[in-house]
Amino acid sequence: MEEEIGKEGPIRSIFLAEFHPDIGPIISYQYPEGAVTKEIFDAVNVYIIPKAHIQKQVITVNVLGHKITGYPNEIKNQKYARNALIFNLCFVCGASSRTVQYEPVVKKLSEYLENLELENQFLSSDDTRCQLLGILKKILQDLNAKGSCTLSIRLRDRSINEGKDRRATMHDVGDRKYSLVSDRRQIENDRKGIHGRRMSMVCDRKKVEPVVKPSSKSLDEEFEQRQNSIDGESKEKHTSILHLKVVRVYRDPARVYDYHVPILVSERVLQRTDLWDLTTQQILSYIDGYSHVAKIAAAADVENNLVKLCVQNLLYYGVVQLLPIFQYSNSYTVTGEISRLYKDRALQEECQRAVCKNEASPTYLSNIIKLYCSSSWMKVHPCPLGRRQCSKTQQGLRAEAYPDS
Repeated sequence: MEEEIGKEGPIRSIFLAEFHPDIGPIISYQYPEGAVTKEIFDAVNVYIIPKAHIQKQVITVNVLGHKITGYPNEIKNQKYARNALIFNLCFVCGASSRTVQYEPVVKKLSEYLENLELENQFLSSDDTRCQLLGILKKILQDLNAKGSCTLSIRLRDRSINEGKDRRATMHDVGDRKYSLVSDRRQIENDRKGIHGRRMSMVCDRKKVEPVVKPSSKSLDEEFEQRQNSIDGESKEKHTSILHLKVVRVYRDPARVYDYHVPILVSERVLQRTDLWDLTTQQILSYIDGYSHVAKIAAAADVENNLVKLCVQNLLYYGVVQLLPIFQYSNSYTVTGEISRLYKDRALQEECQRAVCKNEASPTYLSNIIKLYCSSSWMKVHPCPLGRRQCSKTQQGLRAEAYPDS
């Protein structure tokens, strides 16, 4: 299913590409399998695994019906083949879909994998990288379903290897045990390269019966007991949590002019004015549905350009909509869309709420339709009631022009 041009579409596939020291650029993990074929990958692999001068930045490639967004990364170290580990985790969407909202997520994932590799060898260790397919699957499903995802990644437990090394050391120095103190000192001396028979101060001061050499079996049991006692702690200590969220990026709002009349789409903005900056708080009470930008600036005693910026910011977040100023010198007439007002009950109720001053006594729908259909009368017969009618008509235009708001 093709998305409409410029519209946000779902993630079709996620894959991890790496530079293999012998083969070159390859797809190591992909979900779902086969979404990006070898033909497509070969056509764009120079941008998926690029040269160093364009690494560590978001790159989007549109090719063969796929839009691929990635953040190529490189970790330099002599322990890797060719002295570097190059990888790129990419999101694949439809060719016509909008993908800018996924760019921060792709960058965060790439930098997160880089940190995991530096701290825990996550990508270069077979014990941990096997989780990647399940991770990609969860990211794709959760981001498409609810726009957010929480990952729990199991890391390599280095304490096990350290414990094994210590157990081997204990076997080697078993013949030289005289006390617990001498044992600890002997282990430290062995690590530092100091050899020879050493006795503790306790042995020098007091004659102590030799300690029976423990068997290797008892050492194994001791090690297993210690290991089991910290299993619960190890699971928490060696697990990494990552939270992802797709933040919608809106298009730039239209330019605001002096003659534009801002209309509040939702009254909820007036309930939490503390969420806005001081200038916006100052002008909110003057946005009444028929005052244009220049008039709002004069009434609120705020510089004209600042009012335009505030209204443009409100327009960006969908709090207001803009209409041209309502003038007596203009002629207004209805379009064929007026028939929707006869049929749509929800639109009728919204229109009545928009034009009435007291919701307890709403205006009759017949009067509203009559006013709309005779809008050109306002040009010929201006009268003392014209201001009130203009105000109601201007507010009513919101319900007709923006019925979904």
